[in-house]
This record gives sequence, structure tokens and C-alpha cells, in this order.
Amino acid sequence: MPSKQNKSVQKSSSALQKLKKKVRLAKSRTQAPSDKVFGVNVVPAQFDSAPRKRAAGSKDGGLALSKCALKYALAISKPFHPAAKLACTPAFPAPPSHKVTGYGRYLATIGTGGYGFTAITPCLGNDSLLGYTSTAAYSGTTALPLANNSTPSNGISRVTMSNLPYTTAQITGSSPLGGAQIYGRIVSVGMRVTYIGTTLNESGYYTLLATPAHENVLQVAGSPDTAGAFGNAQVCGITRESCEATLFPVSSVETDYTQSTGVSSYIPYIYPYSGNAQTMNNSFTDTVAGFGAGSPSMIVHFTGVPGSQFLVEVIQHVEYTGRAASANYTPTESDQRGFEIVSAAAERIPELKNSMVHSDPLDLMKAALSEVAKAVKPIAVSVLTNIGVAMLA
Repeated sequence: MPSKQNKSVQKSSSALQKLKKKVRLAKSRTQAPSDKVFGVNVVPAQFDSAPRKRAAGSKDGGLALSKCALKYALAISKPFHPAAKLACTPAFPAPPSHKVTGYGRYLATIGTGGYGFTAITPCLGNDSLLGYTSTAAYSGTTALPLANNSTPSNGISRVTMSNLPYTTAQITGSSPLGGAQIYGRIVSVGMRVTYIGTTLNESGYYTLLATPAHENVLQVAGSPDTAGAFGNAQVCGITRESCEATLFPVSSVETDYTQSTGVSSYIPYIYPYSGNAQTMNNSFTDTVAGFGAGSPSMIVHFTGVPGSQFLVEVIQHVEYTGRAASANYTPTESDQRGFEIVSAAAERIPELKNSMVHSDPLDLMKAALSEVAKAVKPIAVSVLTNIGVAMLA
């Protein structure tokens, strides 16, 4: 009967023979020229739209996005993050552009009626209207910025974003040089609200709303109640913690560079998120920097003790092109698939936010991207035959 030592020797010999056989087979294979480029096996790039094979432990289906698309996702989910500066829109067209991050900081005060507001109209000019904000003298109980055409209501102040690099005249072509020198598009807009009043008056709530289709907030959400009826509205109790809302492109018109062709068409080129609308409250219109102002698409309503103050911070990530911007151009990546995935994920964030209260916005974006990656996972065409059709029901 063979000893245990002999059995062990036989097993080792058998394993060695198998290993030698594998080595011989490997040496007998003829390497293609591409396999020898750097002395390692080179796998040809796969130019397809399918997500990469899921890596071990990966929760996003191996989804890979370009740098521009990742920065775009960050600018939407967390626009005030330092890494979101100089973000770009990865959608076609994607020519080189002057990428700018503009800031505006304003005080909003609750008026005599225990109500105040700030309405934002994203703009491209540094002298264009950015929005309206209430002061302590405001007596209204809903958002009524104008008392007549181009006449602010008592207790209402206009605000601009003066640190943007170009004027309304450069965008409209009304400057002495003639012809539009600048065309722009807005990557994303963020608004952050922080209570800065006394602790004794720390009461009430505020409602932030960025309208889903960029409707005129003054007409569809001019009060806290009407704004709160939107599924993506954020209602925050007044504390020392900040509350944020974000706007981003929701149509192909808003992702394209536009150029003015006539006076009647100036609104979308100065105010691309206004949908070519310029009515405010009660059908009044406003004129700023010599041109009609666009309708607001973002608002925050305040209720609380009269005189209570809030710091309202607005950030805009913008891209400009045109001859006046050419000296500041940097490349922009065109990643249409990445743009579509990020845009689809952004639309899911409000729903996720309702079920994941107090979650970090970046975590919400990652969760939404993971959901989208799973939703667009390719299904074999053969599923259309036989019983596989049931999978599409």
C-alpha cells in the first residue's frame, strides 16, 4: 500500500507537469503586433455606449464618465463645492469656452407683514437683473416685486451679479464694436440661504423652489403654500443651518450657445433659464441695462418675525464663447452619453431627497447615477423573442 509520502510526491509531480504544459502553450501562441507595444497585453478600446463590466464591490455598474461630465454632476448636486468651479456642459456643441464662476451675496429681510422673499433670474451679463430681494419695508405677504412696469414695489431691491466678466451690451451686440461679441450658456445655478438674525427670533420657516421646467415662479409659486405644493420644493425650519436649491439645464435650448437676432429675441440670450418669458407679477415687465428682464425661475419664501435677516448666496457656473472671450478659452469635452446620464440622474435627486432626508447632496447624486446606470444597462436583442418579451412589460 503506497505511503502518504509517496502520494504527496505524486500530487506535486502532477501539478508541476500541468504548470509546464501551460507554459508551453503560452509560448506557442503568436502575439499580435499590438500585444508587443509596451511589452504587455494591450486590449483595444471599446467605443460603445454600454457601461463597463462591474468591478468587484462596485455599486454603479462600472459607470465611467468624462472629467467634464463628472464636474457637471458636481456643479448640479453641490454647486458651492470648490471643485465645481469652472464646470462645463458636456453636451454638443462643445467648442473651447471661457469658463467662469460668478458669486452674489445679498441680505433678505422679513417685512412688516411677517413675510419676505428672494426671486432669482439666472443671467449672463454683469449688469443684467439677477433678481429681487425684500427689505424690512416690504409689506406684502406674497412675492410681488413690481408695483408697475419697471417700478419695484416699496421694500424691494434689484440685485445683479457684478463679478461676471461681460456686459449685457456685449451679449446683445449693442456695444460700439457692433454685433454680439459674446454667446453664453449657464451650466448650473445654486442658491444657499442662512439665517443670520438673533437667536430670540429664530422661528418660522422658508421654502426654496427651483421650478422643474423653469416656469415663472412669481406666477406658479408666488406664495409659500403654492411653492410648497411642488414635489421638489424644500421646506426648512429656520435654524442656523443653511438650505440650498439648484437650477440646471432642462432643454436643448438651454445647453446650446445662443446669439441674438433681434430685439424680440434678446431674453433667451441674456436670461437662458427664463424660457423667453419676461412677465413678472400681475403681467408687469422690468427693464434693466436697457433690455427686458427675464422671468425668475428660482425663489425662496420667508416667514417669521418682521426684521429677521437672511444671507442669500447665489453661485453661477457659466461658459462663454465668442470673439471677446477667445483669449480665455480652455477645452471642453463633448460627452453626450455622460451628459444624458447626469441629466437623468439630476431629475431623480428631488425624489431621493424626500426618502433620504439630511443626506449629503453628493451622496444623492451618486445614488441617482447608480440608479440610472442600472436602468440603461444593455439587454440582449434576443430578449425580443420567445418568453423574453415579458422582461419588457
